[in-house]
Amino acid sequence: MYKFLKNKLFFFLIVSLLFSCGSKEKIHKRTTISMGTIVEIQVVTNDVTLADKAIDSAFAEVQRINDKYTVYNKNSYLNQINSSDTFQLDEETYFLFKKCEYYHNLTKGAFDPAIGNVIKALGFEDSQGQEIPVDSIRNFIQQNNWKLIQLTDDRKIVKPKELRINLGAIAKGYAVDRMFNILKSFGLKVFLVNAGGEIKCTGKIWEIGIQHPRDKAKIIGILKIKDLAVATSGDYERYKIKNGKRINHIINPITGKISDECRSVTIITENTIDADALATAVFVLGPKDGLYLLEKIPNCEAFIINSSGSIFKTKGIDKFYVAN
Repeated sequence: MYKFLKNKLFFFLIVSLLFSCGSKEKIHKRTTISMGTIVEIQVVTNDVTLADKAIDSAFAEVQRINDKYTVYNKNSYLNQINSSDTFQLDEETYFLFKKCEYYHNLTKGAFDPAIGNVIKALGFEDSQGQEIPVDSIRNFIQQNNWKLIQLTDDRKIVKPKELRINLGAIAKGYAVDRMFNILKSFGLKVFLVNAGGEIKCTGKIWEIGIQHPRDKAKIIGILKIKDLAVATSGDYERYKIKNGKRINHIINPITGKISDECRSVTIITENTIDADALATAVFVLGPKDGLYLLEKIPNCEAFIINSSGSIFKTKGIDKFYVAN
């Protein structure tokens, strides 16, 4: 999904199992690189052959999703859509785009995968980006947003031909959910999937450490998670330093400017696709508006660090969170 490996995400969330395995049960752990990050699967089982088959299938799935929705291959399925004004979508992509539409509407535009041209112009797809003049930003955003997209009941997408979609804020979460379901289909009971900080786990309580956004050797606190998903957006994942200022990769789709109200946002919810989208949206909205949004969403908790390092939490986060 991304052109370069986000090494910082390797330190992003520290994961460990919270129970003592039986004499025959062992943690079977493997990693691969896909979607521009490290993908890790941990399985607790005494059947190593079964674990390997399941993990092979899960890794094949994440690579399939990467190849299908990457913006770096001009022949990818997503770029075929991007180069069209009308396109007949397959069922999977229609599901993804309907999710995008839902979160775009729910967040009043704070989540917007239709800003692919803005992402490219600012140089977060390659090193050729440039600053967009302030007086041009509003016009640029008006020409590049999800409101210009129509999804029809017969699974067609209709859009301006030049508009480009980038699924970087939701595809990784979707891939984690798909890998999770594949592992479950093999009959495995205790496992965890971690794709660069987008995590889903089951079977037992797992500990997930929230990285300090300014010191990769430290964690702020620990989340104790079972049968849930976690996703984090942070300004330390992909960023540039320009004139001494940190410029992160998360763009405010409403203003066209870089989002700078938060250092990190961690979301806990049932599915990773939802946690992924909400983490990005809340990062854009900032702590105040972000918490106001999340209060309306059932079974959703958040841990937010704002731009000055202050911590904000939803009311129910303490069921999962332990300060370090």
